[in-house]
Amino acid sequence: MRKKAYYTAAEITNNLYTTGNEWQLNDGTKYVGLYHKYTTGEVYTGAVWNSATSKQLVPYKEIPASKISYTNAVKRSNKQIKTEYKTPNTHIPNITSNDRKNGFCYRYFMKKVNQQIILEIDETQYKEWFSKKIDPNLYTAVKVTWYISGNIQNERIDNVVKKGVITKNLEVLQKAEKEMPGISAKLTNLTQYYADSDFIVPKDINQ
Repeated sequence: MRKKAYYTAAEITNNLYTTGNEWQLNDGTKYVGLYHKYTTGEVYTGAVWNSATSKQLVPYKEIPASKISYTNAVKRSNKQIKTEYKTPNTHIPNITSNDRKNGFCYRYFMKKVNQQIILEIDETQYKEWFSKKIDPNLYTAVKVTWYISGNIQNERIDNVVKKGVITKNLEVLQKAEKEMPGISAKLTNLTQYYADSDFIVPKDINQ
């Protein structure tokens, strides 16, 4: 809005023209075209004042190329930042008869990078972390092969040592510890979910 409601002809210079690098709109857009100005210092678009279309102009300021590059980089970066992720939930493994027959099952764990708490999760959440539906910058995750049947202790046959469940799971944890420090302290029971390989699963009466 102009400073005054009425200006005399002596206070207005109409029909001026700029080819650029002289005036800009308030949003920073360089202005090229007709304009008029007032003795009050005000400058507006249009050859003469029009209350419906005239827009205020301010002196043009050249934006350094470095600032433009930085601004564009920030905009691109902001577009790439995902602000909504799923939150992981604790899961208790469901050991199946096939797992027991195979002698092992897969277990999945997740840890927040700024905390020492380790959660056991399911395969679905592990895949969501892998596909970045759960924030990979905030959480680390690991998949381990957990042995649940067979000999518990090592067995020596003809001077050849056959590793038992305890040794196998200990080796699994030593490897996983490199990816997720602290997991050994969570899984202190190396025979958790263990069942003899001869374990018989009751028949489903619904089948």
